[in-house]
Amino acid sequence: MLDATARTALRTALSLVAVTALAIVAIGVAHGQDAGQRATIASITELEYPNAQAVVNFEDTTGASLQGLDPSNFAVTVGGKPAPVSKAELASSNAIPLDVLLLMDTSGSTLGDPLAQAKSAAVAFIGALAPEDRVAVMRFANSVTLQQDFTSDKDAAIAAVNALESKGQTELYKATAAAIAQAATSTSPRRAMILLTDGAQDAIVTDVTENDAISAAATSGVPVFTIAQGAAVNDPSYLQEIARISNGRYLEAPTPGDLSGVYQGIGRLLQNQYVVTFDASEAAGKAESAVTIQVNADGRSATATSSFKPTAAFAAPTVGISGIAAGEALKSKRDIVVTATGAQPITKAAYNVDGVNVFEAAAAPFTFTYDPDKFGEGEHSLRVSVTIGGRLIDGDAVTFTSIPAAPVNAEPSGGGGSLPVLPIAVIVGALAVIGGGFLVVQRIRTTSGPTLTMVSPDQRVTPWASKHRTITRLAGDPADPAQAVDADPVPAEEIGEALGILISRAGSDLGHEYAVGGKPVSIGSSPRCAVRIDDPRLASEEARIWIRKGNLMLHRLTRLTTIASEGVSGGWTMMDPGETFQVGTHAYEFRLLPEGAPVPGAGSAPGASPDVPDILRDKPREDAPPAAPPLTQPGMADASPRRFTDMMPREMGFPAHDMDQTDQQAS
Repeated sequence: MLDATARTALRTALSLVAVTALAIVAIGVAHGQDAGQRATIASITELEYPNAQAVVNFEDTTGASLQGLDPSNFAVTVGGKPAPVSKAELASSNAIPLDVLLLMDTSGSTLGDPLAQAKSAAVAFIGALAPEDRVAVMRFANSVTLQQDFTSDKDAAIAAVNALESKGQTELYKATAAAIAQAATSTSPRRAMILLTDGAQDAIVTDVTENDAISAAATSGVPVFTIAQGAAVNDPSYLQEIARISNGRYLEAPTPGDLSGVYQGIGRLLQNQYVVTFDASEAAGKAESAVTIQVNADGRSATATSSFKPTAAFAAPTVGISGIAAGEALKSKRDIVVTATGAQPITKAAYNVDGVNVFEAAAAPFTFTYDPDKFGEGEHSLRVSVTIGGRLIDGDAVTFTSIPAAPVNAEPSGGGGSLPVLPIAVIVGALAVIGGGFLVVQRIRTTSGPTLTMVSPDQRVTPWASKHRTITRLAGDPADPAQAVDADPVPAEEIGEALGILISRAGSDLGHEYAVGGKPVSIGSSPRCAVRIDDPRLASEEARIWIRKGNLMLHRLTRLTTIASEGVSGGWTMMDPGETFQVGTHAYEFRLLPEGAPVPGAGSAPGASPDVPDILRDKPREDAPPAAPPLTQPGMADASPRRFTDMMPREMGFPAHDMDQTDQQAS
């Protein structure tokens, strides 16, 4: 036994220890924590792909303010790869409720002042919570009892605490596992458990082992704050391991009076939690991925590590189409609709046939009507690209066969008898009437071709999936498709075999000719365009053109402003030889090349080289009328009409290039 002097010295030493411990826990610092900043990840919650949300406990032992942080203060990696942070907010300012479970030891050893001080500290902790926060209360001794389930009624929770009484032994392991299971029923991303005990597991029969309780703490996703009450807690290693493995804290309260400061420190820590939203797409399809969050503030940093275990539903949306099947033969028009998995809706869709953007839409149902007559006979490929949640996603290509409507057979199907004279006269008369009407129609079409409205280049976009070039994101905003840039610069375009030409009829390159073939090429101010117009007012790409079955296919590129105002844009214009169209103040006439004709040099003025035969110009005729003046800008109202022979098929015996006098004037 100790004499009076020894007992006095021991009491003095214990008092000094108690005062020191109280000073530490009063600012909410975990036992053994070095000075500076400290961070832990309380939980990671799966959101809609590709985002996840982490609750971060962040504390500063110097007392510096930790409020006012934003995404720039946080750096996140998922699976070792940097993950963009889209949002970082103080949990209390974001009105995300906190769910906290109080597990309190009421065994016989807590009788008297220990339980009274524990109840007083718990009541003060409950009173300091926000109105939307919820509390649950559990007690344990020989058994475990849920005194009050999660409630935002603070009076009810306080009444449950005040009703606690001391009696029985300590069933610590079973109580820990049961309370963790109850805390895990909370659906809030902010949840915690506070375990208060003055001793270790008593030697009583139990069906829950120490390893069972530790395993429950490791897999629940609930941070556990363990408090060792009293100067000599038996085997604190269990409480330390529960706190460590659950990303909680181990704290000590040597005297009953220390409990108030410990609970206050936990409360401040929970109220200063940050909710960090980040891109977790790297974890998709994996059972578990390591997540590291570094917090930087006031020139110092703290790092926390945890793991993210996504569900099978956490995956990139898949894009498909309905209304057409792979290998199918289409003989008539067909409505095709894009479909996508995932909770987020499609906001934009682009349909691409044979690598060319043919239709775009920015409003449901994103339906594209495929017409075999417009695409020609043979095998084709259809791919759709969509924007979902600010991300560009390509679907798989579907290959099918297009069978246009059979042309009308003008030859007789019967024997070799001659036609009666009267029907022949009727047919000739009808042809004359049709020819006159056709001339009028062609005159109208030639003088009022389609116009490409010119806007400032910064309001234009190239087709989302044109040639499916590799897309990378700018570092400033990885979720913004408007900041997408080409990673693979597209080389200068090739037209393939020359099938026709465009002749400039108005604009700065009046009289120039450009060869056009069966491969889609661009018109615009970019050096890569096959038809380059030296005009800074034009966008880099204004339109796509190519020749199919003797017609010029013209596809206007879509502006984002047009999509927003009209809902649907894009589509085709099919032009016959001799028709004209405009690009801003520039006008072009389309002509087919005769078979075997030399191709004029791209961008060269007609007649510029004496070594190249000027076969695309009309030969002067003695009876020809005076040449028409050049077309005025910007319209096509002054275009000269072509003669009827220019518009008749070659098979009927008319010259293939008996052109009008407009060409002579342009030359």
